[in-house]
Amino acid sequence: MTDRVLSFEEMERQELIKKIEQLPPDRLAEVERLVESITSDEAESVREHRFSAISEYAAKYAGTSANLDETLEAAAAEHLMRKN
Repeated sequence: MTDRVLSFEEMERQELIKKIEQLPPDRLAEVERLVESITSDEAESVREHRFSAISEYAAKYAGTSANLDETLEAAAAEHLMRKN
């Protein structure tokens, strides 16, 4: 069997997991809420960025041969009208 050399990042991850495993249930629940909050914030940021990029593209290329599709264009136009 070959010994596996762990990277610094993997060692840090393992140390963090060990620390989490030693937490009492109430503190473990706090860690879980924190992780959920962080991942939720990141997912929301990605959604907002994607929506903004699609809206900008649709507004810029509406009516040209670079249209994404009619349904998406209509949705973006409706959003922009509500926004302004």
